[in-house]
Amino acid sequence: MKKSILPLIVMALTALFAGATMVYAAQADKKIVSMKLHEKEGLQCEDCHGEKNPTKADQAKIYASCLNCHANSDGTYRGELDDKGNGIEKEYSESRKTKMAAMHDSHVGKLRCTLCHTSHKAPDNKNIYCNYCHQFDVKIK
Repeated sequence: MKKSILPLIVMALTALFAGATMVYAAQADKKIVSMKLHEKEGLQCEDCHGEKNPTKADQAKIYASCLNCHANSDGTYRGELDDKGNGIEKEYSESRKTKMAAMHDSHVGKLRCTLCHTSHKAPDNKNIYCNYCHQFDVKIK
């Protein structure tokens, strides 16, 4: 007799969602531990999350709040731009070679800030989004 794995999948997803919600709720009391300038400037939970006691991370809301202060004229954050509107490249070490790149002007298009930047935990300089394909040696602020 074949057993359906659907109940197992539902249980696993329920446990995963519950765990993620509990982890996020636990992080909600955390102070800003990265991007310290935000703490120095007096930002509070509602400045980024849009509510005083957030229970989940609404990535669209957080991205929009980043752009309130950090947007270029096109409504996205693409780092420093030249007079033609292209990202200014800087030197980065990649696989023991020097490579020019404009980290915030990604060739894959618009990316949300929280793929690399976070305020509730120390930055993970090894697992930045770009390094899924590249091997940049960067230090996230």
